[in-house]
Amino acid sequence: KDEAKRYFEGLGQPIVIESLWEDEDKDGDGYISWEEFTGPKGNEGPPQKQKQQKQQQHQQQTEQTQPNDIATFFQGIDADEDGMISKAELANTFKAMGQEMTEEFWAESDPDGDGYVLFEEFIGSDKQEGKGDEL
Repeated sequence: KDEAKRYFEGLGQPIVIESLWEDEDKDGDGYISWEEFTGPKGNEGPPQKQKQQKQQQHQQQTEQTQPNDIATFFQGIDADEDGMISKAELANTFKAMGQEMTEEFWAESDPDGDGYVLFEEFIGSDKQEGKGDEL
């Protein structure tokens, strides 16, 4: 009730809060839910639905930009810009992050054993023998 009172005072509209509550709080729980409220609601949905819509929009934006982010990350590791990540390039990236790359990690990152991580291997599209699920 205090929140509603402050809202209407902020608008400069005098209102009898008790009367509003009697009219709008149909279940008598002391709160006016979106569904109970009969006043003008504008074109916006209930707060819950708005939150879900925003989450869906964020997820869609993330999905749209994710491939570009991965490509940019791959290019950042590929120091000599030959389109492949060598063992040394990956090891240097680990060092820059204060980590040490293990042989096991390298073996998993280079499933075909050719000495390089191709972009397809990097993003995990090489599904042969269950490899390529790193990301």
